[in-house]
Amino acid sequence: MPRKTKTKAITIIPEQTNEPAVEQPTIPKADAVVAPSDVKPNVVPSSDKPKERKNNKWIEHVREYRVANPTVSYKEALKLAKANYKK
Repeated sequence: MPRKTKTKAITIIPEQTNEPAVEQPTIPKADAVVAPSDVKPNVVPSSDKPKERKNNKWIEHVREYRVANPTVSYKEALKLAKANYKK
């Protein structure tokens, strides 16, 4: 069996030039920009109550099927419950 050899990482050093460095224009940071006080941000007020999720009818049917058949696994209940599910 051939022996595994370790590989070494090679780093490439950029060439140095005698050209003067070019100054990049500075961009103002986001926190330095101030919005006018008369402009209101597009914020939707949140309600005090969290939204209730609608129950999925299929999942409710599978849960009821499992209650009626406790020895059946959830995976099997998904397969067997579709025989008597009506939309």
